[in-house]
Amino acid sequence: MTRALASLVAMDFLLGLALTWDRYPLPGVNQPTGILVMALVIALGVTRRPTRRVAGLGSIALVYSFMVAWAIAVSALNGFPWQIRATKMMILLAFGATIAVGRIHAQSLITGYLVGALLNAGLFYAGFAPNNYPPYLTGFMTDKNVAGLVYAVLLIVGLVLFTRRRGQLMHVAVFAVLLFLTGSRTSMAAAAVALLWVAVRNKFSVVPRLVLAGGIIWFLQFVEARFARIGVFANREGTDWFREQVDLATEAKLARSPWWGDGLGTAWVDVGSADFMFFHNSYSALRIEGGWVMVAIMLYLVAYKGMGLLSTAQVPRNLALVEGGLLVLLVTASRLGEVFFTTPALLLLGLAWGWRFGVEEVSDTKPSLSEQRVDFSSQGFSKA
Repeated sequence: MTRALASLVAMDFLLGLALTWDRYPLPGVNQPTGILVMALVIALGVTRRPTRRVAGLGSIALVYSFMVAWAIAVSALNGFPWQIRATKMMILLAFGATIAVGRIHAQSLITGYLVGALLNAGLFYAGFAPNNYPPYLTGFMTDKNVAGLVYAVLLIVGLVLFTRRRGQLMHVAVFAVLLFLTGSRTSMAAAAVALLWVAVRNKFSVVPRLVLAGGIIWFLQFVEARFARIGVFANREGTDWFREQVDLATEAKLARSPWWGDGLGTAWVDVGSADFMFFHNSYSALRIEGGWVMVAIMLYLVAYKGMGLLSTAQVPRNLALVEGGLLVLLVTASRLGEVFFTTPALLLLGLAWGWRFGVEEVSDTKPSLSEQRVDFSSQGFSKA
């Protein structure tokens, strides 16, 4: 384990650790900490040479930028302010691109994120972190569904740090418990589906994988309709009723929206509460902010360019795990309001773009976490 720790890059590890505070507000500033952390990641990356050439990354960035430009144009047409949200979207793109080209030591960043998530849970149960949705685990992630998304993503992607069965089982066991403690049923289902994807990824061709994806969608809808309030979730009737009211209001607002959308910052509904509520569906949020154009481009970037849903090639284990993490995003997006424009999303996309399309280059910096070149068994991670 000493060698494993020695292989980490301190600054990259600390930035990964800070990602745990992604949604926590900066003192004196009405913005989440994640914006600052991503800016620091980008700034650090600028000082380093890339370790990977990523074919087509420029085209990916161009498509993403067109999506943002489209949403800005729609916002301006309808008289809605777009500056803050559009800026955040472009920072997210730069963050993902910095990871994709290997300017950040991915092993250190992921390890820091894992340690931060563990510290968040420890501080929460010690009474030193926010408790916004008792008794569910939130901490500095501020919301139980956000916490569920993060712990589900880390449950899958964190497996890149382990090669031996014992370490893998320990990791899955710990993060499965933490995920359960968030109370996020959607994230639990997404993590289970992602583990299944990783297990069968290289055993099925494209058509069986698409059939599997369709079966997963049907199964999740079946479970949601019949078993969402059993056992420990039996007391969730009130919150589920409120979620249903948000969904109904969302559908009504979408019905009034043109196909090109209403503009950035419009994915909110009034359900008679003191505050407007953000949509509980990320696909609907894309649709209302940037129309079907935004929906199509985001699915292209995540499902096609990131997850490789239609790819006929077999992939290394690390890339299969990142694909599983992206599947967590695609599943949770059906029940969570902001999934695609988040730090976990662009972290996963950066890894996926880099590992799928990248070619390693010789560099005088520490190597990035690459499925072709890094053997964690020689660094102590297999003994974790």
